[in-house]
Amino acid sequence: MVTKVMDESIPVACQVGAIPQEERVRWLEVGREFYSAVEEILELPDGFAMRVHPRHLALLGEYVMRDRLCCTFVQWEIVVEQANGPAWLKVRGPKGTKEFMAAAIESTDMLPLEVARAAGFSVDQRVQTTLDNVASLANELRSA
Repeated sequence: MVTKVMDESIPVACQVGAIPQEERVRWLEVGREFYSAVEEILELPDGFAMRVHPRHLALLGEYVMRDRLCCTFVQWEIVVEQANGPAWLKVRGPKGTKEFMAAAIESTDMLPLEVARAAGFSVDQRVQTTLDNVASLANELRSA
């Protein structure tokens, strides 16, 4: 496998407007479904890895297909373990990606509470994940 060097020039920012208007509701639905299926999250040097049961592979693929439009700074890696093992989504990127992801995880209710807590996230200030809240968060994080 060829490993590409991370492009540090791509801004760490979510551009919700890059997702076609007619697909945003589905993007949010799939995102909520995917994150609610996450059973474990591990910290990586440049992002996070999320484990799901392999029955969620189609959902994982559909999520990445849309989310990559708004989060162009992310390098997406889907790993499926041998012998019907779990699937992992690795979300990695340039400097600032891990902090961006942590802020998104801590401020929304997308990840199951017990999974977020087990990974060490502060989950006291989470808000419901809606299109308006996601767009507002994306703007907030872009300004930070």
